[in-house]
Amino acid sequence: MEIERKFLLTDLPAYLLEGVKHYEIRQGYFVSVEGRKERVRAKADEKGELIYFRTYKEGEGLVRIEDEWKITKAEFEVIWPSTQGQRIEKTRYVIPVDDHEAELDIYKAGLEPLMTVEVEFDSEEEAESFVPPDWFGEEVTGIVRYTNAELAS
Repeated sequence: MEIERKFLLTDLPAYLLEGVKHYEIRQGYFVSVEGRKERVRAKADEKGELIYFRTYKEGEGLVRIEDEWKITKAEFEVIWPSTQGQRIEKTRYVIPVDDHEAELDIYKAGLEPLMTVEVEFDSEEEAESFVPPDWFGEEVTGIVRYTNAELAS
């Protein structure tokens, strides 16, 4: 299960990005039907080498089913062409926020100036009690148009 809250950013304090881990992501959706999404993703690891994933998600809102596993470059390259017209590119920054990690995404490839930040939790109670910092913007958890699958199309 994935328990996650998502927020829009309209302004980003520059100091937040200083010295934090970040990497480039490109992902494409090849199954996108109501309530169920499947994607492939390429992202750089700490050494800058690409690693590949396939992800299955079901549901919408705060709590969703998610299963993600590594795949080979060859598997990625077989699926990637079928994602034409359903892709996104973004830079992800991992920023410590209290006892959590906030994943700040700065979108590219026609989605500029969109920026979102997501925080994952171990329980619904923990998610509901989370107080976002001042730099977080409007909460968009559960708003379909801000899901990556929707943004990709």
